[in-house]
Amino acid sequence: GADLELRMPFADRLFGAGVFAEKTFEENADATLLGALLFAHFYEGAKVYLGMAKESKTETEASEKTESVVSDNLLIRIGAGYDFHLGKFSIGPVVNADFVDGETILVYGLAFGIGF
Repeated sequence: GADLELRMPFADRLFGAGVFAEKTFEENADATLLGALLFAHFYEGAKVYLGMAKESKTETEASEKTESVVSDNLLIRIGAGYDFHLGKFSIGPVVNADFVDGETILVYGLAFGIGF
């Protein structure tokens, strides 16, 4: 995934708001997420965040004919991670709990970002 964050000029720039985009792949499906996040940075590169996204999911079913089913769901994301900064760019591990369509999904990965 990738995110763009704007650090707020108050409270020593501990808070930020941003947007993110992500592509996920599963065995029989793939999803694209586009959303917004609120960030809090309390200790060095550590961060926690809360946000919402629109999930567009395409599933492929194996049968005589391959069919694609597209669904759009609202997703709520709570997560934590750590940013290793290289100037205005960052890279770091993240762990998210995504709440979508009545399910909770644990997601982990690597986030690339740019901040201002």
